[in-house]
Amino acid sequence: MSAFCGALASFYNKVPIFHVEAGLRSYDI
Repeated sequence: MSAFCGALASFYNKVPIFHVEAGLRSYDI
């Protein structure tokens, strides 16, 4: 389970979180 979570986290850290964070930052400004 932890291995799956780790793979999932690494997968999401590569693309979606970056876009979401960038979107939140631009929206915040």
